[in-house]
Amino acid sequence: RRQVEEEEQAKEDAHINAILDAEWEEEQQAKKRAEKEAEREWNAKFEATWLAKQKAKKKAKEFAAWKKAERTSEKGKARAVEVDEDMEGADDEIEGREGEDQESEEGEGEDDSYEDENEEAEEEEEEEATTLTRPLPTSPSSMD
Repeated sequence: RRQVEEEEQAKEDAHINAILDAEWEEEQQAKKRAEKEAEREWNAKFEATWLAKQKAKKKAKEFAAWKKAERTSEKGKARAVEVDEDMEGADDEIEGREGEDQESEEGEGEDDSYEDENEEAEEEEEEEATTLTRPLPTSPSSMD
């Protein structure tokens, strides 16, 4: 009888242990599923944040490039205006010179100072050229 009770007790204990083991195993599986789900959520949030940052960086780069192009364009426009103004000034100057040339052609012989200046400049250039082409003294005695 005692042996029968011990066997029944052993069966009952085994049954209880099996139930506890199954519950424990189920809890472990639930924990793993919860951890995996939490990891998936974290990865999804991280990926979304990372993608948002990448998009923001890309947009910032695009904006910077656009702004630089705009500034360059504005500088180019400003430079074009300056060139136009310079060209207008040069045109005015050329027109003024043409007018002076016509006036000087009309009154030839009146002002020979331009030709005199050219002749003087040519003479100075010739003097400089001969000075530069003269041989330098080689001995100390010839320097005296």
